[in-house]
Amino acid sequence: MGSQVKKNPNTSEKDNNRLAYNTINVPKGKRIQLVLSDGTKVYLNSESSLRFPSHFPKTEQLRKVSITGEAVFEVHKDSLKPFIVEAGMLNIEVLGTRFNVDAYPQSKQISTTLAEGSVQINYDNEVFKLEPGEAGILSQNTDVLSVEKVNVANKMAWVDDRLLFINESFAEIQKKIERSYGVQIINKNAHLNDVRFNGISISNQKLSRMY
Repeated sequence: MGSQVKKNPNTSEKDNNRLAYNTINVPKGKRIQLVLSDGTKVYLNSESSLRFPSHFPKTEQLRKVSITGEAVFEVHKDSLKPFIVEAGMLNIEVLGTRFNVDAYPQSKQISTTLAEGSVQINYDNEVFKLEPGEAGILSQNTDVLSVEKVNVANKMAWVDDRLLFINESFAEIQKKIERSYGVQIINKNAHLNDVRFNGISISNQKLSRMY
């Protein structure tokens, strides 16, 4: 996605066409919900950043935002103005739908998981269309994008302050817990990283330190 300037929440800037842009950064252990000027709802997960215009001009043919980290979008329908989410090397285009984007810089992949409606992912001059229950997953190591059937609940539960793990590796669970609670977990048993677990957590509960 090119170079990116990190700013404090609620700051704004102007690009070459004089549009005012806002950038919101969410710290570890926090989440933010906001409504864009077109009525689109965005749920930002911890350690995430969203860049978006303060308003979507009537003269523009597209509604475009950029995400680093993880967010769930509930896009306001407008058949004349597609909604574009820039996530790393992916452009995700929708008219009106509900989906998750997971694009943390340190992750080995960028994923788009569709809950409702339909989206298309534009990558490397190809177009991939998703149906509900599918995810478009771009491997950062191979630069290959694949479409897979996934458990949507795994990607959406955090919006309701829940952490849901269905057949997830311990390494992925560890990352989710660290972001949600703003803590660091030290795993001294590396063989656990690939072991898969099922479980549920209420993320507004406090963690206790164990000695």
